[in-house]
Amino acid sequence: MAADFIENPRRFPRVPARLAVGVSARGELFQAVTEDVGAGGCLLVTPRPLVQGAVLRLAIGDARDAGPLSVLGHVAWTSAEARLRAGVAFDGRQPGTVDPDAWLRRWLASQPGLASRVLRAPERLYLDAPLYLLPPPRFIVDLTDEEAALLRLMDSGRTPRDLLDGRSTGAPAVVRALFALFEKRVLTLAMGSSVPAAQWKPVLASLAAEQRAAEPAVAPTPAGAEPTPARTPAAAPHAVPPQGAAAAASVAGPGPGDAPRPPAAQECLDRARAAVGSGDVHTAIALLRRAIQLSPRDSEIAAMLGSLAFRGRQL
Repeated sequence: MAADFIENPRRFPRVPARLAVGVSARGELFQAVTEDVGAGGCLLVTPRPLVQGAVLRLAIGDARDAGPLSVLGHVAWTSAEARLRAGVAFDGRQPGTVDPDAWLRRWLASQPGLASRVLRAPERLYLDAPLYLLPPPRFIVDLTDEEAALLRLMDSGRTPRDLLDGRSTGAPAVVRALFALFEKRVLTLAMGSSVPAAQWKPVLASLAAEQRAAEPAVAPTPAGAEPTPARTPAAAPHAVPPQGAAAAASVAGPGPGDAPRPPAAQECLDRARAAVGSGDVHTAIALLRRAIQLSPRDSEIAAMLGSLAFRGRQL
């Protein structure tokens, strides 16, 4: 008899955090960033694809008073979206005195209020339990393609059985995405905290626009000719310049030690500056994400992305 519930595949809560990561995989070294991190693993956004099951050594950047974490793990799952993602599970036995759980506790203790950002979801969901939507965040939602697809199917009172029906071929990914929507404070089991699905329509439209904006612009190409990127107009002269850290990043050059910036990454950065100048922050973030994939060690792009992605974010 089939179970009447599904279990959360993630055993440890995570904290949303964008930390630099040095990745060693099969003798190759490259840079990535985390989307979240916990005692049992982390979610990476990586400039290159990883193979499920691959063994990794990660050097997760200095998280204030907790110091850096050097840890062994393996790739639990991968997602080949516009932003390459990989879920990494830390190994149960680490060399020497490495203790990811102790590191996480030091990190949480070093930053007041950080514990409230821990991503939590139910341990299990009954297939016929009604689900409800929480109010959308004020500024930004970062969802995978699978999570966004589930969100488009949601309405007040829909059940996990409704969302999983007919999608057995991608069941593990769908189940993971469903629990992730709880972690990201999109879904709830409490009807009293819910909002109508219509409140999420602008967010879904914005996510679709970000995905389109992140795709490289290509000019029409004559038959037999190589495609060339389309030129993007500069920001209008009357546009309001970016403020604070975004302003510094928009005028600074690549940091010391940065690798030369590929032309495609420079184009994305230029388009992002123009988008910020015209007040279209969502498009700017999408373009910067594309740029950091093309130039993963670029401190200028990373600084501008970080200043925009977490400005005014509610968790």
